[in-house]
Amino acid sequence: MTAEVQSVASTTHTYTIMPMISAANVLVSPLSVTLQEVHGLFGPRVRENLFVCDNLHVMCTKSGKIGKKEMKSWLEEVFVPSVASDNNKRVALILDSFGGHKSLETAQNVQIILLPPGATSG
Repeated sequence: MTAEVQSVASTTHTYTIMPMISAANVLVSPLSVTLQEVHGLFGPRVRENLFVCDNLHVMCTKSGKIGKKEMKSWLEEVFVPSVASDNNKRVALILDSFGGHKSLETAQNVQIILLPPGATSG
């Protein structure tokens, strides 16, 4: 008996992993993961069984890729709380020139630095 897959797309999933690495070359928690979900929302079964922990931030989109809305959410919910300090030090957030990064509004005490196009591609 043989089975035939109708399309490769129906057997693969896209996801985005976005680590934060400090200038001291230290991985900063939490790790952000964006999963692909058909409607861009976690269904009830996924929400019930989704592994939740302090060092992992999970969200989803239809494509599994991060857009402008997800970047804004990540900046506010993940990055700023992760680097917030009692002494209000300024921090730099260095990003590639992906379109979703270009429209980010700078958060308090955060300077966004965009790398030139092509600087992060091999």
